[in-house]
Amino acid sequence: MGFGFVVARFGLFLREFASAAQHRNVPSPAPGFSLWIGTALVGLGVVVNLIAIFQHVRVIRRLNRGETMFPATISPGTVIASALALLGLVISVYLFCIAP
Repeated sequence: MGFGFVVARFGLFLREFASAAQHRNVPSPAPGFSLWIGTALVGLGVVVNLIAIFQHVRVIRRLNRGETMFPATISPGTVIASALALLGLVISVYLFCIAP
């Protein structure tokens, strides 16, 4: 969630820096791509925390009943890690190909 906040605010920093470098006092344009990606990362962080709470409670209950734990073939952690890798790839393509 902290990384998402940094990404969301980095676009604002770049706009303010460019405005100061050009010595003009015009309002900065609307937030761009970084705001949406940063907000998505913060939201993903919230979802990860909620899933972690659910899984922790479930594991503790199973261990208290004396059951063994067999990990699932596709865990929520694997799905989230894959989504973050895809998001990182999208950001990389944006930074190298689309952004000036």
